Amino acid sequence: AAPGPSEPLGVLGMDAASARYQSGTAVRELPDVDAALAWLFAGGRRFLAFRSRDLAELNAGYRARTSPSVNLPILDARSSEILLAVSRLARGERDENPLAVVVLAIAPQPSRPLAVDLAGKLEVLGWDVREPAGAVVASVVPGRAYEFVIYYRVVDRITGSWDTFIHVDGFQRRFNGDHPTLQGKYPFALWRRGDVLADRHRFRLEPHFGAGRYSVYFGLYAGSRRLEVRRGDHDANRIVAGTLEVR
Repeated sequence: AAPGPSEPLGVLGMDAASARYQSGTAVRELPDVDAALAWLFAGGRRFLAFRSRDLAELNAGYRARTSPSVNLPILDARSSEILLAVSRLARGERDENPLAVVVLAIAPQPSRPLAVDLAGKLEVLGWDVREPAGAVVASVVPGRAYEFVIYYRVVDRITGSWDTFIHVDGFQRRFNGDHPTLQGKYPFALWRRGDVLADRHRFRLEPHFGAGRYSVYFGLYAGSRRLEVRRGDHDANRIVAGTLEVR
């Protein structure tokens, strides 16, 4: 649903002329993210069109202004470049926020729970391995695509930029799943206390991984440094996460 004639529309990162919505809709250009958030919270039902590059910062700002914290409602995410947010969803409208699978509304129940403290900043809740359709699996087959999901709860603000490593070790073989945390979609500077996040990494084991039970380790690193494991089983700040069966 697009704004009606009496529902104000703001635009961020584009000029008003580029907003192609129903004739008669008032359009206001907003200079920055803070102004856009102030616009959304100014009362009544309001809409905001913006470029996808601003989603993470807008989402974090929206979460900071709501209690309990919720993600920014996105009414239209069909375009990869332009998104349409709304101050509140009407009955029957569905939230299309692409970050909903990253910044979770409900704490997960991992199939492989953990209780790990990373530097007093993050609690590692556990991990799953999922098929592309989303089903949790207990084992994997080489050559097939899966998703490795790590769940975090933010205990305190964390500084810097940390990538994620995943090691699947055994039988003189290793799968190395190094990747940007959250695929770079939600920088650490935006993580707020109480947030629950899911880091999702697609992977496929090479055919030379024979059947057997492999050890799984993961953690966060920056250059040659790994984020300290303060609680939980670890090997040189690699979280000892359990095992993965390969069939």
